[in-house]
This record gives sequence, C-alpha cells and structure tokens, in this order.
Amino acid sequence: MKQLKDVSQREEMQEENEWEEAIPPRSVLHSSEKEKYPRIFYFILTFLFLVLTIALIAWGYHLHEG
Repeated sequence: MKQLKDVSQREEMQEENEWEEAIPPRSVLHSSEKEKYPRIFYFILTFLFLVLTIALIAWGYHLHEG
C-alpha cells in the first residue's frame, strides 16, 4: 500500500514538473506595461528638449539678424 502511494506521488510530481516546464513564465508571455511607460516618457522628454533647443537657437539668430 505504501509503495502504491509513493508511486502515485512520484507520478503526480512528474506531471507537475512537466506542466511547469511546458509553460513559459508569465513575464515572458505578458511583458510588464511598467517597462513601456518610462521608455516612452524619456523619449518624449528628449524630443521636446531637442525641439525647444533648436527653436531657441533659431529665435536667437532671428533676433540677432533683425
């Protein structure tokens, strides 16, 4: 009887291990949205900084010439 329980427990553990190995982690399937937002934020921030810098330089040249 004890051997039968041991065998069934081993089979259950093997099935669980096979099941865990077959499915990739959730982080791989569904990447976190938290990773996207800072990247977009910094891209927009850098873009706005460059546009503002170029606009101020152009405005300075325009005022200096006129």
